[in-house]
Amino acid sequence: MAAVATDGSVREAVTAEPAAGTIAGPRAFVGAGVIVAAYLAVVTLQPFGERGMTAFGDLSLAVAALFAAVASFVIRARTRGAARRGWTLIGAGMVSWTLGQLAWSYYEVALEVESPFPSVADLGYLVTVPLVLGGMAALITARRGALRTLLDGMIISGSLLFVSWAFVLGPIIHIGGNTPLEWVVVLAYPIGDVAMASMALILLGHVHARERGAVALIGVGALGLAIGDSFFAYLVNIDAYTAGGLLDLGWFGGFILIGLGALRARAGEARGDTDLHAPLWVALPYVPLAIAVSTSVTLTLLHGWIGPFLYLLGVAVLLLVVVRQLVSVRDNLVLTRQLQHLAFHDPLTGLANRALFRDHSELAVARQSRTGEILAVVYVDLDGFKQVNDRLGHSAGDALLTAVANRLRDCVRTCDTLARLGGDEFAVLADPISRPADAEHIAQRIVEALRRPFDIDGHPAVIGGSVGIAIGRPGGANADELLRRADHAMYEAKVDGKGRYTVSPEPLADAAARGL
Repeated sequence: MAAVATDGSVREAVTAEPAAGTIAGPRAFVGAGVIVAAYLAVVTLQPFGERGMTAFGDLSLAVAALFAAVASFVIRARTRGAARRGWTLIGAGMVSWTLGQLAWSYYEVALEVESPFPSVADLGYLVTVPLVLGGMAALITARRGALRTLLDGMIISGSLLFVSWAFVLGPIIHIGGNTPLEWVVVLAYPIGDVAMASMALILLGHVHARERGAVALIGVGALGLAIGDSFFAYLVNIDAYTAGGLLDLGWFGGFILIGLGALRARAGEARGDTDLHAPLWVALPYVPLAIAVSTSVTLTLLHGWIGPFLYLLGVAVLLLVVVRQLVSVRDNLVLTRQLQHLAFHDPLTGLANRALFRDHSELAVARQSRTGEILAVVYVDLDGFKQVNDRLGHSAGDALLTAVANRLRDCVRTCDTLARLGGDEFAVLADPISRPADAEHIAQRIVEALRRPFDIDGHPAVIGGSVGIAIGRPGGANADELLRRADHAMYEAKVDGKGRYTVSPEPLADAAARGL
């Protein structure tokens, strides 16, 4: 929907349509809010009687999960790559939960008997967990910092397990009375929810900033499922659960939010984040950790102790935090070295850039006063590069520059500094040399190497190189002057016919420095 501004231009009414690349707009959220409010009113007022509320509660949860499944598959059709796989798995997880709920409903609604525990319904519910976890993992496109991501996940999972054990799992175990299979199924629900909530928090820090709204909805939805499953596990263990109550709101609202998150996701391929080092995302694992610490303090104040399992779990989480900090320090050191490399190297060819070449040249000139050695600056400009770039395109031009850099590496010595000054211009600092002829030998090798055709993506590219040489002697020209003289000599080589080298004549001041 468009609106006409006072200046006559057309502006988009962003409040009326969904964001570009998404399906869910404001109307979808309003509609979802109305549905959840109506559901809440029904489960609060209980207008259908016990059997009617059981049927309403069971079937409405199946419909909500089916909505989340359909939404996931709808956005799957609009995405590609890892995002497509992720939404496929999340949608399959929602389908699995829907089938489990229909099996549960069959016992309670069709047969009018209490669903056995465990049953095939539990299989559908529990299969949801690995499918959704796999889907969330596929949506994480950032691959750097894998160890820190793993540690973050372990800290989050350990912290959430601490809280879950304190308020849900611990009391269930204390009550007792279950068979081993029943214990496994009962405990699998909250533990699976801890894993999904952990993955949702990790996912928040690894998706593009514009996709976090969708991921936040999925995360809050997963939290709703966790609340529903946790209370369900506790109530089932004391034989107090009934369908169609307020507890079901956690599941119902959770699936609605997951569906809205899917519809809000952007079409295309998931993009990696650009601000993983922002303070919010660096501190993300410490939010559940703070909750776990608060839980520990509360239990200690109320009971005087937290129990052996929680004590050992707390120690393990704190050790993970220490390791995570050490890994962060290591990552920061690596990042600092990377930034230093980028500051002094050409990003395309990996050669030294103009700043590093100038720095090495100044140091070499200053060192001459102590060593008495001579050096040379060799300036290289490609002949015919623009024609190849125009004919084959910029990507082919970049490939050609990379190939040129590789050939130039073979023409210089390990002690020399090879740099890309910009565009199709390169330079060599030959330091030291025993005589000017050494620099001429380097220049000749460069000219001959550049004459050989290049193969760029199956297309032949024939160029050449014009080379200028400036000799630096102790007490002579400074670094900038040497580069200027080499540049001038290179242009003389172009004027003389290209594909050759020219040696800059030494100024009178340099000759005087030699005693001539």
